[in-house]
Amino acid sequence: MMYLYQYKRTIMYPKYITSNSVLILFLLFSAGAFTLNNELLLEVISERTIIILLFISLTGTLMLLSIIFNKSKKFEYISQVDTLTNIPNRRNFNTKFEYLAALNTRSKIDSYLVYMDIDNFKIINDSLGHQCGDKVLIEFAKILKNNVRKSDLIARYGGEEFIIAFSGSTLQIAKALAEKIRLCVTNSIEIQNIVYSPVTISLGLTLIKEHDSLSTAVLRADKAMYQAKSTGKNKVCVL
Repeated sequence: MMYLYQYKRTIMYPKYITSNSVLILFLLFSAGAFTLNNELLLEVISERTIIILLFISLTGTLMLLSIIFNKSKKFEYISQVDTLTNIPNRRNFNTKFEYLAALNTRSKIDSYLVYMDIDNFKIINDSLGHQCGDKVLIEFAKILKNNVRKSDLIARYGGEEFIIAFSGSTLQIAKALAEKIRLCVTNSIEIQNIVYSPVTISLGLTLIKEHDSLSTAVLRADKAMYQAKSTGKNKVCVL
């Protein structure tokens, strides 16, 4: 009995509490060694110690929730953005295209889809290496971001293929924007410093029709792009 009394007097009472003893109690508490209904716990642990334990437990829980939240935000970002070029990815574009198509139907406005591919990109990768190829993709994505409107959708759609939806546009405006992008790529000093020569792109442009699905609109734009490639590359074709 004296031993238990000394144990309580020397370790558990508030005036003798140390950080180590609080930590030990916290670990025992977390492991289920004690419960608040345990008479021995109430007898041995002071009110002040319980408050400290609860505070530590609450702080740990908040830290864990913060870590989970930050991780979920990171995973959400990765799922929606192409990590190389830092522009939206295919999944992001597909989701937003549905809203754009619905808006077009309700508002009776025209929008255009442009599908583009970097000409001879395989030669760049094979001759200069994939690292140089990646740098070209990054610079190309920067050109896209700097030459579209806030209402437009852009994405890296796969490999060296990119896509843009010009929202609320006319054929004349959409084609002019596509031509502007083409010329910016051809005249890009940053890209030429990477590959030591001009790089060109081929673009296919099509109207997003009222009953189009994403796949049917992309298919037409893709055909227009291959028409541009098969007739000399470095141009915009409309289908």
